[in-house]
Amino acid sequence: MKRIFSLTTASLFLITLIACQDSGHTAQQILEKMIEAQGGRNAAEGIKDMTGTGTIEMAAQGLSGPITMYKKEPDKIRVDVTVIGRVFSRAYDGKTGWGTNPQTGGIEEMSGQQLADIKKEALPIVSFLNPEQYGITFAYKGKEEIEGKEYFVLEEAYPDGSKLTFYLDSKTYLIFKVKGKTSGPTGEEVEFEQFQSDYKKVNGLLLAHSTITYSSGKETQKITWEEGISNTGLEDSLFKMPPKTSKPDRPSVSEFVRELDAYLETNTEKDIFSGVVLFAREGKPIFKKAYGMADREGNIPNQLNTKFCIGSMGKMFTAVSIAQLVEQGKLSYDDLIGKYLGADWILPEVGEKVKISHLLSHTSGIAEFLDDEFYKFTEPGTHWTLEDRKPIVKEKSLTFEPGTRWAYCNIGFILLAAIIEKVTGRNISDYLKEHIFDPTGMDNTFDSYRKTTLSNVALGYDKVQEEGKAIWRKTGLFGNNDGTPSGGGFSTVDDFLKFAEALGSNLLISSESKELLMSAKPGLNSKNYGYGFWIERSRFGRVVGHGGVAPGVSANFRMFLDRGYTMIILSNYSEAMLSVSIKIRSLLPLQ
Repeated sequence: MKRIFSLTTASLFLITLIACQDSGHTAQQILEKMIEAQGGRNAAEGIKDMTGTGTIEMAAQGLSGPITMYKKEPDKIRVDVTVIGRVFSRAYDGKTGWGTNPQTGGIEEMSGQQLADIKKEALPIVSFLNPEQYGITFAYKGKEEIEGKEYFVLEEAYPDGSKLTFYLDSKTYLIFKVKGKTSGPTGEEVEFEQFQSDYKKVNGLLLAHSTITYSSGKETQKITWEEGISNTGLEDSLFKMPPKTSKPDRPSVSEFVRELDAYLETNTEKDIFSGVVLFAREGKPIFKKAYGMADREGNIPNQLNTKFCIGSMGKMFTAVSIAQLVEQGKLSYDDLIGKYLGADWILPEVGEKVKISHLLSHTSGIAEFLDDEFYKFTEPGTHWTLEDRKPIVKEKSLTFEPGTRWAYCNIGFILLAAIIEKVTGRNISDYLKEHIFDPTGMDNTFDSYRKTTLSNVALGYDKVQEEGKAIWRKTGLFGNNDGTPSGGGFSTVDDFLKFAEALGSNLLISSESKELLMSAKPGLNSKNYGYGFWIERSRFGRVVGHGGVAPGVSANFRMFLDRGYTMIILSNYSEAMLSVSIKIRSLLPLQ
């Protein structure tokens, strides 16, 4: 959720936010003409505050709602978004940046790149009058023709190295398009592209109707700014970080069940959710229900025991397997992987620098799969084993020194499986069955490299545009294929509840090993990920687990360690679980 708030001020009023320094006579001339076209310097100086309203759309999650931006000179901003009946805020009051954590609903102070981004958004509307004060420069990059029209291209550079590219109509000098990058919720770069049109005067200054699209991989979110007003006398208190509030009203179990079921039924009727949801307290389910279709073409509904592809949730099984072998003294987290893997698996540099701990924490620096490399292994009807990955994996070099950065890497968990096979002499599929699935009674879970056709399996569906209409199309991904130690197996909500109970009772690994897996690794620059588990500090305490996302796969497993809750969402609709996870958290804690 946080990523859609980034650069919203620039998105709404970018025409007046430009801070320019004469990096070239042509650039300065263009900028002066643009300022004049917008209404001139006097009009800009007369703006003391601004309020903009619009809408946001997250089609993949089935979420939409109103968005409001408040801007007050010289350095205050606030953005409010309302979805699922809740308000999510993001603000800077001139000293402190703060925002709503979309997962927990709590207010958190900003730091790092997110704080840097919102400070840029809060720059004075008339900052172009004193550009040297902000260290911002502009450069003219030439002309570009778009759909038969000519545009001036200007590049804005900030002191932190970030840049925005502007496209100005060569006849009117009004901004047509802006593109650049901003930070997402965990600090990753998110690309955005904004189009401006339908300019109108507000207090002597031209403002534009604008549409911004944020893209992160397959996920796309859109903000449309529709109205803008100025000089309404916004109070400073609007931008202040709220004080600590008392605990919200806690719903009873029956209220929780009733509201969650109504929400899921509505989403199913809208055809934006299909799957099974389980929520347990102290190991006992208080909510478990199936929705939608396992096979749309065959008109087969999902059932409580339907098996779903779990995607990257399988990484937890691989991590637990490594912990078991460490406890047995068969390997160490600090072992270099070259001790176990040769040139048929890795390059010499990789073997000499990367440790098992780096693979487990996504800090190895090993280059990730490219889409075309990955998807050729997921075509319908194909079957492959761990060995089949070697030709691609062994060519991957280091993109950064191990332990210096964090970058999600599926290849790391494939290499961990190869190490498990080397140490145990067992096929990874057999090892997982014998040491994780069988001891916990997970009879409907298959990792699976070599299993025959599974029964009662939900087929995956991905939303695509066809002839201008959004439809659900069946995916080949994983449906006819074997899984991997990095994800792609099949399981049920009941089996994952058994997995949670086995972890809680130390059936699979000791409490010391569990703590190691479920703790962040800041020393490796992995602040939100342990060994095979995502780590979250929230108003509910520590929350750990893993999700799985791919075309036709949307799964989430979370253990609320300090509350005794377990949340399991398995869906065969792409990206459908996110809004459900947010809804569940909005109803917590329970009475």
